[in-house]
Amino acid sequence: MTQPIKLSIRNILAGGDYTGTFMVGSPPQAVHLLLDTGSSALGIKPSFYDPNKDTAKTITNIGQQMLYGTGGWDGPVLKTTVTFAGEDQKGQALDVNVAIAYPTPENPHNFGEASGILGLAFRPLDNATRYFEQSNDHPVATWPYDPAMLEGAQRIPSQIDPFFSALEQAGVVANQFALYTLRSMVRHAGGDPAQDPANQGYLILGGGEEFTDLYQGHFSAASIVHPAYYNTNLLEVTVGAGKPVSVAPPPNRFVVSNSIVDSGTNSLALTKAVYDAIFAEFSAEQQRLIQAHTPAPGALTLVPGDALDLSGWPTISFVLAGPSENVTLEVSPQTYWQTDTAIIGKKSFASFGINDQGGPNSILGLPLLNNYFTIFDRSAPGHGRIMFAKIQPPASPAS
Repeated sequence: MTQPIKLSIRNILAGGDYTGTFMVGSPPQAVHLLLDTGSSALGIKPSFYDPNKDTAKTITNIGQQMLYGTGGWDGPVLKTTVTFAGEDQKGQALDVNVAIAYPTPENPHNFGEASGILGLAFRPLDNATRYFEQSNDHPVATWPYDPAMLEGAQRIPSQIDPFFSALEQAGVVANQFALYTLRSMVRHAGGDPAQDPANQGYLILGGGEEFTDLYQGHFSAASIVHPAYYNTNLLEVTVGAGKPVSVAPPPNRFVVSNSIVDSGTNSLALTKAVYDAIFAEFSAEQQRLIQAHTPAPGALTLVPGDALDLSGWPTISFVLAGPSENVTLEVSPQTYWQTDTAIIGKKSFASFGINDQGGPNSILGLPLLNNYFTIFDRSAPGHGRIMFAKIQPPASPAS
């Protein structure tokens, strides 16, 4: 019987998104990877992992190109060992697909100070290209990486196994993982942010419910309606004591759901219709405060802490379709407003974590997850389910 693996994570390196520490290759090289349920590839920046020093690597004929909402990269894929770092962590060396993530000229600063990204979604998002000689089916190695050489090769679109899928298929862990997070932006108030409990969390591979100190009460479940992203069906939104507002289904058959639960987004990045419905329910004074401190559409809203009274802001409820009944998930003002996000001079500022991202579906990011201990159960009937229980704050919360 498999045992869950509990990894300490933190939000310091990637501007609010959480990273975990892993060891890659032999001798092991430590990397700090952004944990993203909105993608599936494992990519490491070449400045943090040198394949020339890795005696465990296997060269392949596979390459990858990935584009995100905030960046992109391309590079070769190797097979090499990945293990877990830290005294309280355990795990065997597992041979997995690892891409060397060379930044594109348009996106030179992927992942902040993190070493790379660990996508935790499903195989259809782990797109790759296999390269062969034009005259026959002889594979063309992608390492050492030479984009010019690969230009003339025969290309066959493919998919490869993501890290977590390989971990589960090897029998290392059960087919689920859990996230415990408290913030969607780094908390900068008082002392060292790296030591602040509010900036810490956990990734639990292969488990969740057994960690009863991390949540309160019982779990409710939302259905995963398509196995690519963690796609969900958002039914309605309610702001405070207002009337529920129904959410439209996907705009066309090419969009498989109207919402996605994504740990790699540190906001509630909503469709225009959902954002407008929420904004309309704020008081006139609250609307003016947001507008006065938003320098441009889509820009970060930073409000002086002494101008923000959270007691007057409403809780926002999102209703997602579940396997047997709908689940209502509440987002508190303390999570869609991130206090102590920035200290400018001696003044503390809070950031507003809701925006209109202009896309066809709403991305339910960290401000939602910060309220719940969340289990991504990929083994449940259908395409799986996402389980939510009220989060248990640390014994001495720094919030």
